[in-house]
Amino acid sequence: LLMPLGFDDDSGCCNIAIMTGRWNHSARAMLKNKQCVLHVPTAERMADTIAIGTVSGAQVDKFDRFGLAREEAKQVDCAIIKGCAAYIECRVVDESSSTAS
Repeated sequence: LLMPLGFDDDSGCCNIAIMTGRWNHSARAMLKNKQCVLHVPTAERMADTIAIGTVSGAQVDKFDRFGLAREEAKQVDCAIIKGCAAYIECRVVDESSSTAS
């Protein structure tokens, strides 16, 4: 679950809350690395998006398995999936609720 929390006019940053848990490989990676990229797929990629979501990155390199083209993000040290409608480069700034499992 994602939800916008507000926009900081001084820094140009948008604060986003992500609701997930440590059972999720992506959540564990995000908390460990303190950064992530949120991708917005196109409608044409919806079937791929669903298929990609059915496997864990803990066991599979999703870029290889699904033939995804990658490029490097500009603000964080993460890969971006080429061909998405948009993406949001994020840094973790608050883990106040991350202790729940």
